[in-house]
Amino acid sequence: MEDFEQSGKVTISAEILAGIQEVIPESVSVGDTEIVRAMQVFYNQYKYVICPHTATAFSYFLNAKDRSVISISHINGAYNLVPA
Repeated sequence: MEDFEQSGKVTISAEILAGIQEVIPESVSVGDTEIVRAMQVFYNQYKYVICPHTATAFSYFLNAKDRSVISISHINGAYNLVPA
């Protein structure tokens, strides 16, 4: 932590990086227009209003090459994007 405070950078080992990349295989950038579209699509399909953060994840789902790895579940009155 001290290195980060001094340099603004963090060095992580190849092993830790590989572990992170297993959990988060890619990253995407989602703009405001895509977020609004995702909120509209979700509402039209499920009649449920999602927040912009969830819409960001749902936008990823909408554009995912392989949707079989993500599913939408309804738990405790809320919809969730979860690994399939």
